Amino acid sequence: LVNWSLNLAHNRLGVSGTKILAQAIGSIKSGPGIFSIDLSWNRLGGVGSIYIATALQTNGTVVSLNLRHNNIDETSSKSMTEALKVNHVLKSINLSQNKLGDQGAIALSDAIRCINCAQREVLGNETLESRSEMAENNLNLAKIHSGCISMKDVTESEVLLQCSPGEIPLEHAKISVCGAQASECLSLVSLNLSGNQIGKCGIQALAKALKLNHSIQDLNISRNLFEGEGAAQMAEAIQDTRALVILNMEWCLSEGMGVANIATALETNETIQKLYLGGNGIQDKGAHFLANMLKTNRTLNHLNLKCNRIGDIGANYFSEVFASNSTFKNLTLWGE
Repeated sequence: LVNWSLNLAHNRLGVSGTKILAQAIGSIKSGPGIFSIDLSWNRLGGVGSIYIATALQTNGTVVSLNLRHNNIDETSSKSMTEALKVNHVLKSINLSQNKLGDQGAIALSDAIRCINCAQREVLGNETLESRSEMAENNLNLAKIHSGCISMKDVTESEVLLQCSPGEIPLEHAKISVCGAQASECLSLVSLNLSGNQIGKCGIQALAKALKLNHSIQDLNISRNLFEGEGAAQMAEAIQDTRALVILNMEWCLSEGMGVANIATALETNETIQKLYLGGNGIQDKGAHFLANMLKTNRTLNHLNLKCNRIGDIGANYFSEVFASNSTFKNLTLWGE
């Protein structure tokens, strides 16, 4: 018997179909079983998503869940929050293109906060594979322990994780107890909240939660217009984060508002390796802030600034960076 994936995307399951599926998911307490579920574009709505969230409270095998574009609103997001508080197996959840709004983001922040959660110390120089490698190798071995017990030999806890671009497989992780009971630990590694109508209030709650979270390494909050004030809050989270490796903030700002704050925070950040800031109106002025940041930052190696109206002047700022920063490898500037 082996773990297997279930793809029911674009099937219009409806409430009754989702209820039956959720009952089956909830009945699988331990493996082998379903480790990856794709329910994107199924119009689950509030009721359907609550069924799925309830199932997650008892399921013990699902590692990756895709709920993209299902009309999940702030009301049903509260059920998802409760599920995340008790589920210690789920590593990746995609909630993009739903309708969580500020209140939904605030509700999810309760789970993300994970106060006194177990601290993960990444061993070795590399904590993630490149997106091209992850896309090429659809199945990666993630050696992740889901509890709060210290682990001497991570090879004893091997979990298959289906990795699509943006998800992070941890190669080696040492987990130490920091005073939390197992029920207080959040195991989520990848969270996608792109396109959820989240404004500055929701981002503020998420940012505060990230300061205390030691689990999430891949965060996508793109296409949520939270402007400069929200960017300032995220800058504080960037300064304090101990885990975040990939951050996507594309199409979140207008006219580059808040980019200076982000750049300043990144000067001392030692975890973020890939940053996506496309479509934020950064222009040459914002490019100057980011280029100056790269003179001191030796962790960031991938910066995507597509569709930011950066001209020759801005490009020249970065040409100086490549001459002095051997860690920085990939810069994207295409598009207006």
